[in-house]
Amino acid sequence: SALRLDAGLNYEYSDLNVTGDADAHRKLKFLKPSVTLDWKNKSGFHGQLSVRRTVAQLNFYDFISAAELSADRVNGGNANLQPQRAWEFRATVEKPVLNDGLVKLDLGYDHISMLQDRILICDELLQCFDAPGNLGTGKRAFANLTVDAPLTFIGLKGARLKFTGNVQRTRVEDPISGEMRNFSDYFPEWEWTVDYRHDIGAFSYGFTVQDRARFTFFRTDEFDSNWNGAPYGTAFVEYRPGPRTAVTFDVDNLFS
Repeated sequence: SALRLDAGLNYEYSDLNVTGDADAHRKLKFLKPSVTLDWKNKSGFHGQLSVRRTVAQLNFYDFISAAELSADRVNGGNANLQPQRAWEFRATVEKPVLNDGLVKLDLGYDHISMLQDRILICDELLQCFDAPGNLGTGKRAFANLTVDAPLTFIGLKGARLKFTGNVQRTRVEDPISGEMRNFSDYFPEWEWTVDYRHDIGAFSYGFTVQDRARFTFFRTDEFDSNWNGAPYGTAFVEYRPGPRTAVTFDVDNLFS
């Protein structure tokens, strides 16, 4: 009675036509099975295991070429771009704590084929441009931890603290260097956030602090990296004189 099994089979069909500076026509067909095993016990533990096949959605702007004159950059279009496909494996376990609090751990692994990334595309005149395209097999493993708890047990009535943390590793072979690297786009190797809020009658105050590792867009002729020099923080104080009115004072970029 504590177990539940859900299984499904979806079918996806797409008919794509591209005309303009490039012409392409193709039909895409995918089977997308999924299986989920859910478990709950009387002590409040809740666990879940799942396996599913997913197919990414295409961004039609990736079919179109565009130039940024101010940055001396050309983004080639790729009318033959294929959606990446993945087998996603997930495991989750969670437990209520301190009445309405929660501790939750998520583990995951993705085995991705035809990973959507950046490649070099050449036209009939052998002019080559950086463009979206499909690489080979990509792999992603991650762990997420969430701890969300009221602080009444230490005497702070109306206070709540939430922590979320993530570590992940992504790997794919770079089409230019042949070396293994992370995925392009927002895939930092770690990140964390702490949220605190305290409600005292008509007044509230709180703060958020977060930090993450760098992430990179691996273009064919440059790397665009983004990172924090230090943890990033915000804070607020709020007053509610009535049920329909609130006055809030925010401080952004708290540590700089």
